Amino acid sequence: MRFVRRLKVLELMVESSNFDLMGAGTEIDGYCLRNDILPRTKNLINLTVEELVCNILSPVLDDVPMLITIEYSESDGHVDVVASYGGKRFDPAGDEDDFSYRVLCSTVKDLSYGYDPKAERANTIRVLI
Repeated sequence: MRFVRRLKVLELMVESSNFDLMGAGTEIDGYCLRNDILPRTKNLINLTVEELVCNILSPVLDDVPMLITIEYSESDGHVDVVASYGGKRFDPAGDEDDFSYRVLCSTVKDLSYGYDPKAERANTIRVLI
């Protein structure tokens, strides 16, 4: 697992299902502290990352690495969490066991999926908090 810190952006590289969720939580907490992100929003970011990595996208993690980018917009207070991964098309909305997906959809402002077969990481999930 790698963490990359840039102003207003945090990148988490998830290279397998053995992802260090506790370490990611520490990085997210620090990112939120540096950017004066409200505690409720910080909790939603942590929930989003946990649901994506541990439940929603777990079927693809053993096959391809995933990049999670967290970006805070100071102007409107929104946070974009983007998970991008390669491999064949995998839209979690079509997964039969979609309870975690539905829970996440109900707690965030927007959740969308896109697929670009020409991109290095063809699958993209964008969560707006």
